[in-house]
Amino acid sequence: MIGKKNISEEDQKIQLKKLQELKSEYFNKAHVNCDVFVKTGDLNQVILDTKETQEVDLIVMGTSGSTGKEDSSNTSELLAKADCPVLVIPKNTAEFQLKNIALAIDDKEFDDASHLGIIHDFARWFDAKVHLLTIENEDSPVKANKNSETLEYYLDTLDYRHSFEKNMDIEKGINDYIIQKDIDILAIMPRNHAKKSEPSEGRLTKVLALNCIKPLLVID
Repeated sequence: MIGKKNISEEDQKIQLKKLQELKSEYFNKAHVNCDVFVKTGDLNQVILDTKETQEVDLIVMGTSGSTGKEDSSNTSELLAKADCPVLVIPKNTAEFQLKNIALAIDDKEFDDASHLGIIHDFARWFDAKVHLLTIENEDSPVKANKNSETLEYYLDTLDYRHSFEKNMDIEKGINDYIIQKDIDILAIMPRNHAKKSEPSEGRLTKVLALNCIKPLLVID
């Protein structure tokens, strides 16, 4: 799908043809059902509206990241609004095998533990190892894991481990771990739409989306 504020009818036909060619090259060959759309309007609003009308379960969106001047992007803004999983693919991402998934979590009780089912499915589909990652700093040392039983319930059949890394900068701690452990995809479960606890402002989610070095799966 392509969403643009202003696009002529002729340009719409050109863009639709390009999408149909991509569909034929990638999806038809893999025998995957695929519909293509070209719509006008605000990009994020078009995506959110299409999510509702097409009953979309997962949004996949590319990002060119930050140049160091912006504090937001279309992708980071979408993450704050989309009440469904979003997979963010950084620019220049090469083909990769999904063998290591890192799920960044803190010491707070999960607002919706069922989201772990998505991590479970991803790991099972790709036979991947799950790295549960908690970044500790001097201001918020993790004294106990309140979610141990929940994690064991949802991830019981998977190959997973829980790592606690010390770093005053949470984003740097996450990225350092991604590089050290050769992580293929980072997953987070922000509380933008939390119901059992106070919703978060999504600051870390926005920062990670702007500076992600590997695909980012945001489950909210």
